[in-house]
Amino acid sequence: MCKKYNKKENKMNRPLIYSLEQKEKQMKQIDRCCSLYYLMMGSNYNTVQTAMVDAREAIAKTPLFRHETKRCIRQALRQYEVLNKKIESVLGNKFQLWLDTTDRADEIFQPHVFKLYMAIDSYLLKYGVPNHHAIAKMETARIMADIAHETFVRLFAYFRKILGFDLSRMFASGDFADILAWWNRATKPLLRAPGIADINLNKDPNIVLAVDILIKKTQDYNILNDAGNYALHRNRDVWHLLDKEDRMRLEAGLDIAGPEEKVEEENIMKLTKQLVDKYDCRHDKC
Repeated sequence: MCKKYNKKENKMNRPLIYSLEQKEKQMKQIDRCCSLYYLMMGSNYNTVQTAMVDAREAIAKTPLFRHETKRCIRQALRQYEVLNKKIESVLGNKFQLWLDTTDRADEIFQPHVFKLYMAIDSYLLKYGVPNHHAIAKMETARIMADIAHETFVRLFAYFRKILGFDLSRMFASGDFADILAWWNRATKPLLRAPGIADINLNKDPNIVLAVDILIKKTQDYNILNDAGNYALHRNRDVWHLLDKEDRMRLEAGLDIAGPEEKVEEENIMKLTKQLVDKYDCRHDKC
């Protein structure tokens, strides 16, 4: 015998089921956004630090390495360590996985960072700027930190659109803003010296092209996916955190992203790129 249809019961239960489904869907969206943050910002993480350390070594060999510049460089690197410790405390046993991801991304980006440095160095040399090598290193590090910060801002603007609230509050100090602020202060005196203050880096097509390529590389799905899978294959101790299907894919040496997930991630990347305006690499923004 069929159960009698109860309109009242159906109306009472349906909103509850809908609410639970919506909540589950939003939690999945939040989880995906958090994962995308660690992947995208991780792609900038090591690259920014490497650029800063290289710049410090270069500027230390010149008369430009004076008290204020020393202090600001030291503070910028200290802020990086603060961010590093916060990420470690949040990720816990997944921190090594994340470090391996950032290492792989850094390996891919380094040739492009070098091209940016060479473009800036050549442009400064063209104008006869003293200590152009060191200044080019400092400016390269500043641009990389600026790209990282702008990526964070635009990424979370996109998250706000799809989630309906500001997720950035969960990632306080994870936006590279403090690092960028101190590095700007370190770079500013160097770029206001006679003979360089009127130079506009945007006028050099090689610099503009190098920056555009770096922005695209840091948000390229294939690179991010490559870095993530590279790290996963070297951290089997975290495989138990994945679902069975993903573990089977890794065991078979396959990409852990399924076709539907991959399309979704690619769409996110495209939408994020649309939010990135043409980068302004003028040093007078400092």
